[in-house]
Amino acid sequence: MKLSLPFKSWFFYKEKPVEITFNIGTLEALCNDLKINFWQIPDYVKTNDFDFSSLLLYHGYVTTCEKKYRKPKYTKHHASIWYNYMSVDEKKKFIGMMTELFGKISEQYRGEDKKKVE
Repeated sequence: MKLSLPFKSWFFYKEKPVEITFNIGTLEALCNDLKINFWQIPDYVKTNDFDFSSLLLYHGYVTTCEKKYRKPKYTKHHASIWYNYMSVDEKKKFIGMMTELFGKISEQYRGEDKKKVE
C-alpha cells in the first residue's frame, strides 16, 4: 500500500507516495530493533507510541525495499519526520494497516488455541 508521506522542499513539506508493506517479518525486525518480545508490544505502545509508530513505518518501508530487491534510500530519521508531519488521512490509513495486521495475527493464534483445546 502506498502512503503519501511528507518530504521537506525548501520552506514547506511536499507529499510523495512511498510504498509500505506490513507482515510478520516487519514485526520481527521491529521487535529486534526495540529489543522486546512480540508479546510485549502492547505494553511498549502504551509508553512509547511515537517511537513504535515511526519505527514500524521505517521497517514497513525496508520490508518493501527487500521485496523489490533495492537498497533503502531513507533512514529512521526520515521515518520519524514522516510520522510527525503525516496528514490526518494518511495517519488513519497507517493505523488501519496496523490494526489489520494485528487482527490477522490474533485470529491466527486464536485458531491455534481452539485446536489445542479440542
